[in-house]
Amino acid sequence: MSIRAFPLGFRYRHFRLTDHARRMYWDVLNGWGNDMRALKDGRFLPIDQAWRIQSRDGIERIEFEIQGSVSRPVVDEDTERRRIEGEVLTGESEERFGPETHKMRRQRLAQEQEGSKVTRGAHGKFVMILKRGRVTDVLYEFVFVDHALAYEKTRHTFDRMVASFQLLN
Repeated sequence: MSIRAFPLGFRYRHFRLTDHARRMYWDVLNGWGNDMRALKDGRFLPIDQAWRIQSRDGIERIEFEIQGSVSRPVVDEDTERRRIEGEVLTGESEERFGPETHKMRRQRLAQEQEGSKVTRGAHGKFVMILKRGRVTDVLYEFVFVDHALAYEKTRHTFDRMVASFQLLN
């Protein structure tokens, strides 16, 4: 579960919530092993048809559900700690080698696939709320993705948590 809030200054005056929702959806699809699709009433639909949009009193709200498989990294904490300590002590990082060659890219993708665990049957919900103000607008993002069984059991808790932000409802 993720909750984020972003103040949007004057330069974002023409910010469109629908464009941001599309970007968030494509970000979910970008990872290796991710195959999440937009869902509405049990049917897979294009994102533009799957979301629910509400607008009133300077508040815009979009919510949509996704379902499919999602990959998450399998992190060996000891190895990760040693790698970070080594970078800090030596001042070196993986970027020191310059642009990535085709061979290096293949190796990196193979390592990502080895170090990832794909969760099939994942289910998620996105709620994005844009509150327009006189000086600044504020974008709130609520994201919940979990295994389908856990999602069904805890979705009502997520919905209650989003509804608890009374200034947004």
